[in-house]
Amino acid sequence: MKILVKALDFIEMAATSAGVLIITAIGLVTLAAVILRYVPQLPPLGWVVELGSLLAVGAVYFGIATATRRDRHIKMTFFAELLFKKRAPYIITIAENIVGIGVCVVLCLLGYRLAHFSYVMEFSWYGTLSYPLWIPQMMLIFGPALMTLFYLERIVRQLLGLPPLNGIQQSLLPGEGEVASVNEDLKLAEIDGS
Repeated sequence: MKILVKALDFIEMAATSAGVLIITAIGLVTLAAVILRYVPQLPPLGWVVELGSLLAVGAVYFGIATATRRDRHIKMTFFAELLFKKRAPYIITIAENIVGIGVCVVLCLLGYRLAHFSYVMEFSWYGTLSYPLWIPQMMLIFGPALMTLFYLERIVRQLLGLPPLNGIQQSLLPGEGEVASVNEDLKLAEIDGS
């Protein structure tokens, strides 16, 4: 299990690093395009928008995958806390993991169909940059596959009673290691003054 966790840690670190590098590259290329726009006798860098659009998709998927593993994404817990009270964290986590895996698998399959169709039909983009369309479409497969992997890890952690990576204990059995509700967290933050 430790080897698997270390492998997943490495994959997460690689995804996070790739996302940071992509955002940095978008910023630097855009900055260069803005500066070079005011240099006389140099053609504008028309490929900046195309490259930025392609890289942004990758950055979003890497960021979503990292947030999924760390359980740091936005959650709507109001109704679950209202209806289920103490069992809300348990129910939310199970529903989130099942729905997340389902959505990611569907996205993977649709991304594969799109990329495969583009590859078979030899579709290419002929703008300022020329490239086969299946290359950027691979991110539509890789991103959801990475998220599926992290959702599976979260399910295994919950089934084995291991703490999630966000440091908040959520047991599969209600009543054991339950998470305080968002409202209770806010009340504690107000008391602490943070």
